[in-house]
Amino acid sequence: MSNAMNVECKRKRVEIFFLSVYFMSFSLLVLSNETQVQKLLGTVSGNISNDVTTEIVTTFDHTHATDTDPIISSNKSIDANINTTALHHIICNDKAIQFKEWKALCDGDTNIVQEAVDMLTKDQAEITITQIGAHVGFEPNDPMASGLVSLMDNLPSTYRDRFHWTFVEPSPPNYARLVDNLKKYEDVCDMSSMNVAVVSDEIGTTSKDMVFYSIRDTIDPETGFDSLSGKKFRYWISQISSFSKEMVLLQKKEFSDRGLNIDDYIVETNVATKSFSGIMADVMDHSMNNKKRVAASSNQKPFLTLIDTEGYDCDIVLGISPDSKYLPKFIVFEVKNCINKWNDVQSHLEGIGYDLMKMDENAIGILRKKESNI
Repeated sequence: MSNAMNVECKRKRVEIFFLSVYFMSFSLLVLSNETQVQKLLGTVSGNISNDVTTEIVTTFDHTHATDTDPIISSNKSIDANINTTALHHIICNDKAIQFKEWKALCDGDTNIVQEAVDMLTKDQAEITITQIGAHVGFEPNDPMASGLVSLMDNLPSTYRDRFHWTFVEPSPPNYARLVDNLKKYEDVCDMSSMNVAVVSDEIGTTSKDMVFYSIRDTIDPETGFDSLSGKKFRYWISQISSFSKEMVLLQKKEFSDRGLNIDDYIVETNVATKSFSGIMADVMDHSMNNKKRVAASSNQKPFLTLIDTEGYDCDIVLGISPDSKYLPKFIVFEVKNCINKWNDVQSHLEGIGYDLMKMDENAIGILRKKESNI
C-alpha cells in the first residue's frame, strides 16, 4: 500500500473517531448544557477535514433545534411539548439540590416542576411567588431561591414574564438592601417588593402600625460586618427580626461571644402591617395586571408562598381561612420557633386541604388537587 493510501486511511479513521466523540457528546445534551457541548464539538471539528466539519455543524444545528432539545421541540407547539421529564432532571437532580425543602417539592406525584408546567401550558395561568420575611433576598440559606431561578432559566424564555415574585420585608434597613439586590436580578422575572409586616387574618384586615424589633443597621445584612465595633457576625444575624423582642434576644450569645451587649443593637421601629389575605390580594392583582400580559385564566391561584417571620409563622398560617381565595399550591414556613403550636397548625392545614411534611426547621404544605383546582 502506498504512503498516500496509508495517510488517507489514517485520516478516515481519525474522522470516524471524532465523529464518535461528536455523537457521544450529542447524547449528553440532556445531562449537560449546550454551551459546553458546542465547545467540545468546536474542538473536535477543528481536528478533522472541512467537509466533515460542515456536516457535523449542519447536523447539530438541525437536530438540536428540533426533537432532540431536552426542553422543547419545534415539531409541536411550544406549549404542548415541554419535556417535563428532562426539565425535572435538570432542576431536581441530586447535584442541583442544595436544600431538603427543594428536594421535597421536587419529589412525589405533585411536584413543583410538573405543577408549574401545567399552570403555564394547560391553565394559561400566571405563576405567583410570595416571599414573606424576605430579608435582603437571594441569600445563601434561602432554601428556594436557587431552585426557582433554575426553573425559570430552563423553561423557554417566552414564559419568563409569566412569573411574578413578590418580596415582603418590614425592616427598613433590610428593605433598602433588598430593593438594591432585586435590581441585580431584574432579568430573572417580574419582581416587586413591599415594605410591610404581615400579620394573621385573625387580627383583622385593617392596616396599622406595630412595634417591630430588628438588629441595628451598623451590621451589614449580607456580610455580617459591624462598622461600630469592627467585629464580624455570621451573615444571617440581621435576619433575626420579629414582633417579639424575646425572639431577637435568643441570639444574645452571638453578641456576648464578641464582647458586645445585644441590647445595644436591638432597634424598635413602628412598621406598617397588612394581613395575609391583604398581601395575597395585592400579589394576585399585580400578576393579573402586569403590563406584559393579562392572564387568560379565570382560575388564577397563588403558586408558592414562603413565610419566615421569626416565630410568627404559625400564627399567620393558623389565621388562613378555609374559605380563603388565596390558598397557595405550595406553602413553606418556619416552625422551629413555634413548635409548641405544631399540632394546631397540622390540624388546621390538613383540614383545609393540605398534605404536610415537617422538616428540621421548616414545614411544607402541598394543596391537594381538589382544593387547588390546578
